[in-house]
Amino acid sequence: MENEKRSYYEKYWQKDNTSWSPHDQRPSSVLIDAISKLVQPGMYVLDYGCGDCSKCGDLIISLGATYVGVDLSLTALRDCKKKETKKQYYAVMKHTYCHLLKTHLI
Repeated sequence: MENEKRSYYEKYWQKDNTSWSPHDQRPSSVLIDAISKLVQPGMYVLDYGCGDCSKCGDLIISLGATYVGVDLSLTALRDCKKKETKKQYYAVMKHTYCHLLKTHLI
């Protein structure tokens, strides 16, 4: 079951020729407003299921918080690394909220 979940998300993050892509998504105005009200400088914000870190990462960092993204997909996290900013990102090696291992990506 664990490998099936990882396999699903690896395929999900592969770039292909479909009309919609999960890559480089931007937050909606509603999400921007909510995050701006909740996030304060100095906070740590965990984005569980961050994908390529593009949806909320830059906004959270711009508000002075530390952004930590966690995802099953190593493909998505490699894409996050290519955009290197002040984002921290981790891979979930087991599908639980407690078992996180830092992944060093090439």
